[in-house]
Amino acid sequence: MPPRLARLLAALAAIALVAGAFVVRGALAGDDGGDDRAGTGDRRHGAPGDGDGAPVRLVCDEDVGEEACAALADAAGAEVEVLPAGEVIERAVAADADWDAWLTLDGVPGVLDVALDEEDLPLLVQGDPVPVASSPLALLALPDQPCEGDTVAWTCLADPAQATRNGVAVPSADTALGILARAAGATGLAGGPDLDRSFLDTSEADLLRDLLGDSPREAGTTTAAQTASLFSPGVSSAAVTIEGLARVQARKIRGQERGLRVLPVEPTVAVGVVLVGLSERGDGAVAALQEVASGQTVQEALDEAGWTGEAGPTTGLPDNPGLIYALREELGR
Repeated sequence: MPPRLARLLAALAAIALVAGAFVVRGALAGDDGGDDRAGTGDRRHGAPGDGDGAPVRLVCDEDVGEEACAALADAAGAEVEVLPAGEVIERAVAADADWDAWLTLDGVPGVLDVALDEEDLPLLVQGDPVPVASSPLALLALPDQPCEGDTVAWTCLADPAQATRNGVAVPSADTALGILARAAGATGLAGGPDLDRSFLDTSEADLLRDLLGDSPREAGTTTAAQTASLFSPGVSSAAVTIEGLARVQARKIRGQERGLRVLPVEPTVAVGVVLVGLSERGDGAVAALQEVASGQTVQEALDEAGWTGEAGPTTGLPDNPGLIYALREELGR
């Protein structure tokens, strides 16, 4: 082969190698002009699906459980804050909400938007809630809890004649479960979920006020603190919580020693854990988080926190965010 031809072929081969390297590099980086649809971003780094590579900013409800929140954030590479629902609502009303997504209890995002609407502020929740887990509402009770049977009704819990010695602990209305427990109590005492704000002027609402007013302060304000308070004598006789968490506590050695029982609350309410978007990046953030939330690590963490049911929405409560908001406002923080 003539020397000039050999040099020409070598130069062409070098050019081809350089061009090939650029093609491979572009494909790996995802910058080759391909379609980048929402939800297909780099989820390993928590990208919200818009291709910007920024971590998802997740606010996680403390009622979901800190370990479950941490597991989801770690799996998605997201930035996470764990806060009670009341603080999320307060910060949103104060225009201090800079999150992309919220992991909370179904029914509470609607309360957030009602709170914003009451202040003539733009609504924040983006898209429909995406279910992640669930658990029925239940009562964790000591043997001196007087309502007979294998289930307990709100009509019995709120009956003054059935009052327990140390009171029934109900989570604060600054917590997600406390908000939904008030709606569950209203539903049970009114005989169904078809309610409006006129319920607040009824005798049944007065019974619920009294029950909430008698919730022992020493038991704390969160469902985690209140279920744990049943290990200490003289604090409370029962705690409204979720079934999965109640069973976790009842199975402990101290729970068995105290004779703790898990009683389904009637009428049945299934409490759902959901993801919702909270910004213009919310749809992509929820899509990214939903993918990892269904993974084994996150599901095991949710299960350990008491969310032992299938992914589903909250059921058995009024489909009226305005009423649930009013119950939170009128029946105590």
